[in-house]
Amino acid sequence: MGQVLLSSAGPVGHFGLALVDYLFTPPWPTLVGHRELSRLRCGLLRLGHAASRLLMQNAGVDCSTCVFLAIAPSSSAFGSVVGFAVAVGSRERSFGWVCFGRKGVFPPGKPFAEHEAEFKVSGDSSEIVTKLRDFKERDWVVPVGGTLRLVKGGIYRWTLCIERKCPYRPQLHLGVHGAGHRRPWRLLTTTRCSRARDEEPWQDRPGGDLSIEEGDYVHIEVDLRGLHLPFGTMSLAINSEPEEVVFNDIPLNHSSPMMPVICMGGDQSRVRLCPAY
Repeated sequence: MGQVLLSSAGPVGHFGLALVDYLFTPPWPTLVGHRELSRLRCGLLRLGHAASRLLMQNAGVDCSTCVFLAIAPSSSAFGSVVGFAVAVGSRERSFGWVCFGRKGVFPPGKPFAEHEAEFKVSGDSSEIVTKLRDFKERDWVVPVGGTLRLVKGGIYRWTLCIERKCPYRPQLHLGVHGAGHRRPWRLLTTTRCSRARDEEPWQDRPGGDLSIEEGDYVHIEVDLRGLHLPFGTMSLAINSEPEEVVFNDIPLNHSSPMMPVICMGGDQSRVRLCPAY
């Protein structure tokens, strides 16, 4: 969706009116509402998100021009537009796990339908994913994708708790895939924190091997803003340890979003998505 052209009042004028509103309305809802509307106007929230399109359809909003985003706070409809922006922001940040894949990720000749039963997704918000049974190809792991969509221009953070590792097949892969498990792939293994790009060989961690154990919290940040490089970055921190950059070459020239992934092969391996750090 193209950029939204604001009215001549501009962001500064709207911000001034927002400060006036702040004096007469509950502060936290007002600040959250204006923040989400500003993010929507700047393109940091995407109206192309499927949940956003559904919200717009239910609200009867015409998104062909997005003129409604330039509405002034003095308008009687401003509250509805702010509420819509808050709903879009809430839906875009929702994050759970969904079991799906792509043939090229699995062993050759294994169609996707055979792997739908490889995982159990549970929890009130689908935040827990458990591997069911050992994957029959011993040297393979199977990916499960997150519902969060990572797009160019955004910065995304999530925290994973490694609740259980299979004692005889402890290796998990954490990272990101392209939509539908297409490339680019950027993955890190929990056994040594080695890392791999696409289908290239695994590379050692520069600072030496580091194992991610049961009970560890893994904080992941994917920065697709491209502020200092022509690429995006993926950083990782374990528990309260310092953050380190794992990848600094995530391409930003693809039109499809990316998604968080976990790859598991051993029975009863379990990972929980936690509130971001």
